[in-house]
Amino acid sequence: MMIKRQYSDKSGFILLPVVLILTILAAMAFLISRQSAINAGGVVREMQSDTARYVAEAGYNHALWQL
Repeated sequence: MMIKRQYSDKSGFILLPVVLILTILAAMAFLISRQSAINAGGVVREMQSDTARYVAEAGYNHALWQL
């Protein structure tokens, strides 16, 4: 004996809010990770300029010492 299930018109109604919430969470995660990558790039650039300045100061001090 087969039991036939009847579905109402609202059977997928709860899926829409779930999909919207997941989409919003994914967008937020993407933006947060993108911002972190941008901040990390700035730190690396700042560290490189500091290193270049220290090397230049060391070279200048060495030249003064040679004189």
